[in-house]
Parts: sequence; C-alpha cells; structure tokens
Amino acid sequence: MKNKDLGESLKKVTALNNLQSEFPDKEIVLLPKGETYTPPPKPPKQETSFPKHLLNMPGLMGDIYKWIIETSYMPQPILALANTLSFFGALTGRKVATPSNLRTNFYVLGVSESGSGKDHSRKCIKHICKAAGAQFLLGGEDFSSDSAILNAVSNNPSTLFQCDEIGHMLDVTINRSSPAYLRGIPPLLTKLFSSASTMYLGREYADPKRERTDIDQPNVCIYGTTVPNRLYEAMGPSEFRDGFMGRQLVFVSETPDPAPNEDVVMQEVPRQIISMVKQWVDRRNEGVGDIGSYLENVPEVIEVDDDAKFLLKEFADECINEKQWNRDGSGLDSLWARGAEHSKKAALAYACSASFTQPVIDARAASWGIDIARYCITNICDIAKDHISDTAFGKDELRVYRVIKNAGDRGVTKSELCRKTQGMKVKQRNEITDSLILSDMVERVEVETNKPGKNKTVWVAKHV
Repeated sequence: MKNKDLGESLKKVTALNNLQSEFPDKEIVLLPKGETYTPPPKPPKQETSFPKHLLNMPGLMGDIYKWIIETSYMPQPILALANTLSFFGALTGRKVATPSNLRTNFYVLGVSESGSGKDHSRKCIKHICKAAGAQFLLGGEDFSSDSAILNAVSNNPSTLFQCDEIGHMLDVTINRSSPAYLRGIPPLLTKLFSSASTMYLGREYADPKRERTDIDQPNVCIYGTTVPNRLYEAMGPSEFRDGFMGRQLVFVSETPDPAPNEDVVMQEVPRQIISMVKQWVDRRNEGVGDIGSYLENVPEVIEVDDDAKFLLKEFADECINEKQWNRDGSGLDSLWARGAEHSKKAALAYACSASFTQPVIDARAASWGIDIARYCITNICDIAKDHISDTAFGKDELRVYRVIKNAGDRGVTKSELCRKTQGMKVKQRNEITDSLILSDMVERVEVETNKPGKNKTVWVAKHV
C-alpha cells in the first residue's frame, strides 16, 4: 500500500473512532465507496389506548377475570387482566415452556390513581389461593431486602409477589443513599427474570459457614400497583438503559374514577376456578431427553403452529425496527429488545388457559400475546418520553411539553402556559419552548381573535 493510501486509511479510522466516542450508543460503520446508507423505515406511531379485545380470555384466565369484575365495587378491567396474567404465570411456572424455553414469569405493573379500586384484584387472588390450597404461591406483599426475596423464592421457586405502592419501593431501591440490601433488589430481580429457564447461582460469601443459595428455574412473578406520579419519580434513565424497565409489563388504568357498583355482592370463589387451579398445582411432567438430566422440574414444551410462527416473526421484525429507531441513548431501545420475548410468553399463557390437556400456541394466542406486548411497551415509552430525563432542565422541559400536549389541538396560550408552570422563570420557559420547537415536538401557531388585526400565539404539540 502506498504511503498516501495508508494515510487516508488512518484518517478514516481516526474519524470513525472519534464518531464512536462522541456517539457511544450508536453503531458507526464505514460504507464502501459509492454506497449510500438506507435507514430502516420509520415505524408508524403506536396507539396507547387499551385494545378491549384483550379482556376476552379463554379458560381459567377468563373465569378469574370475570369473577374479579363481578365482585368489584369499583371495577378496573385493565388491572384485573394484569393481576390475572401475573397469577396465572405463577400457577403455570416451571410446568410449561415455549419451544425456545421461555417461561411464564411476568413482572407486571398496574398504574391507577389513589382510591380507584386497585386492591380488589389482589384480594381476589388471595381468596382463590386459599380456597384451592395454593397459598404457597403467594410471596410477601413487601420487599425488606434482596436476601428476603431470595429466601422466599428458594422456598418456593414459582412465587407471585403482590405489592401495593410498588412505586415507593422502587423509588427507595434506586436511591444511592439507600442501604445496600435495598439497592440490591432491582439487580436481583433482573437476574431472577433472566434465570427462569436455568439455574440461578447465588452470591458467594467470604464466611465459609454461609452457603450459596442456588435456585433451579426460578419463576418469579410480580404484580405491583402504584399511582402514576410515584412511578414517574421512581423511574430514571438508568432503569431503562440497564434493562430493568424492559422486563416490566405496564398496564395503565383508563378509569381513574370508576363508577361504584352499589349492587355488588361478595361471592365465594367459583368451583370451576378452584378445580382448575388445583389441577395446575398437581400437574407434573416427566423429564424427556437430555434436559431431564440436569433440571429437577422439566416443563412441557407447548408447540407453536405455523400461523402463530408467522405472526410472532412479523412482530419480532417490528420490534427490531422500533429498537433501531429508538437507539438514541434514551434506553427505549431496550424496551423493544424484549418485545418478542414478552409476546411469546403471553401467548404461552393464553394457550395454556385455553386448554389444560392439549395447549397449542395458535394464531389467536399469538395475536393476544403480541397485542399485550405492544400495548405495554408503548405505555412505558410514552411514560419515559413525557416524564423521564437525566437533567433538571430536561425535567422542566418535559413538564412544559406535558402542559402543551395535554391541551390537544387547541394548544395553550402564553398566559395559560405561565399559569400552569408557576415557579418557572420567564427566561427558562422561553428557552424551553424554543428548544421544543427546534426538537420538532411543538409548533408556534398564530390564531385569529375576535379583535381585527390582533392574533394570539399558541403552542401546539406535534405527533399527539
């Protein structure tokens, strides 16, 4: 190679390294001469409204959901579904798996305002467990430390933790000033989630008298409820980037003030629910092939038919596209990275609810699982975009943006914006609105008034 060519190559390598350092979250590549980069197609805006058809579940999940709603003074359909899914995940834990060995371990967050009836579904699940003799499935309702969680899961590897005000717990555990035994909770939950199909190897201790805690196929399920603001306070950018939030399925209530059902009467747990829960508790699978030689509990592999494979593959491609478009350092790409996994696990639960004896992941199960995953991921993305920022300026910017966005198409005037962002300095508010315009998040529009020749300026959010 000539010295001139060598020098040009070194310049290119240096430029590439500089770009990679400047944009560590991006994948920087050099294209051959004459080739142009073709970006992936921009994904369509995802709808965040809840798909009502998801409430139509077959079998045991459908029966549990209906009983929760029928006995609720303040019905919360979306949260009833969320709690039902998490319970069914614990009930079928370590008993079934997809062909790729995904399990029914679900981390579910239910979000609704205070006093809106969030606790009723949890009470129903406790009644069911007591009536069916399955109290062992229920873990504690609060986490005192990472060791406490590990101890509970060690005693019963398939466990459902039902936690109220989990947003407060998350807020404490991510606080740097909190004790180590609390800060260790999110990392432990992350490891347990990823160990559902294998052996979780516990922490080693310097004291030889303290034995390591190993757990075969831990199937941890969580159903945690919280009010919106507490959840926003508990989530920071790091929780997105490290993948912790990507493991959550977030269900947001659309009825913060449900109309009370004055005619509701508490009922005994229906016999068909008790019977099916007992059947799942008693279900045992014999080990088959090599996998039975190293796992104590060998799950039954639930097959996926061709139609379901096509739908799941199509959604997996959608998740890859979304992940590429969201790879901007915000951590939202990590949410879509788990989309295909969430869809398959939810489809597995649907299939097992539809048939106890011969479950198959068919097109209906796949479609249900896909819509669950898409809805939940879109919820977290919207929460992150509207509430999560690294900096104080960024948080104020999101505060202004929420005011403008909530105004809808009519927008907000300068005086309205001032009233709704009191405490913010005029200069900072102007800087923020200018920044939002440059970011193509809002636009400044001149609107005619009743006074001739006098217009008023309003800010309107884009992409709402």
